[in-house]
Amino acid sequence: MEARLEVPVPPDGIRVGKRSSYHKQGQAFLRLLVDRCDLRPDSTVLDVGCGTGRIAAALAGYLSPEGRYEGFDIVARSVEWCRREIGARRDNMRFQQADVYNALYNPDGADRASEYRFPYPDDSFDVVYLTSIFTHMLPADFERYLEEIARTLRPGGRSLITYFLLNDEARELIAAGRARPEYRGFGDRGDGYFAARGDNPEGAVAFEEDYVRGIYSQVGLAIDEPINYGRWCGRTAYLKNQDIVFATKR
Repeated sequence: MEARLEVPVPPDGIRVGKRSSYHKQGQAFLRLLVDRCDLRPDSTVLDVGCGTGRIAAALAGYLSPEGRYEGFDIVARSVEWCRREIGARRDNMRFQQADVYNALYNPDGADRASEYRFPYPDDSFDVVYLTSIFTHMLPADFERYLEEIARTLRPGGRSLITYFLLNDEARELIAAGRARPEYRGFGDRGDGYFAARGDNPEGAVAFEEDYVRGIYSQVGLAIDEPINYGRWCGRTAYLKNQDIVFATKR
């Protein structure tokens, strides 16, 4: 195992969410990857939408020299930060930009997410994870990325992915006014998805749980039951804010 890498909190001007919890959240997800995805120090890991390296910073102190990390993101500035603060000090951790279009985060992107092929061979990774990525993607883009996750995972490999999943319980809580204010608009349906804001659909996207389950089955990912539902819609028992789906490649 590598020695702990002291990664600073990204400065103002780089989107990171809550700066005060940058390291805490990274460590929390690392524990989930170890406990639920069988992550080991020598694992090969893919971070889809690595952002400013919140989880990568935690992995830098966990992976051994025999392990390998690959991360990509559509925001060039975030990738540059990760390369400078993490990749430059860890030979087995590499970051790259995917110039994929997103109306919110990369409006000048050259590639369409619905056609994008991850730049890695088949069966490359033991673990693939995404946090707060499919909550900003439309159905065709989500389906393509899930296909690519299945393609690049090794048989028996595990995934951790977060969502806003709509089911009967979530709808009842939203109708009762229990959901957080920014998510109460999920009742407005788009073409195969629900957007919290009609003027900016990719700002927050929810999918029907049954639809997501069907796509997992199509691409050969078996969901590890039960799904860990989040607090976003007003639940009082939860693991994280978003719903978390763990799955295994058949």
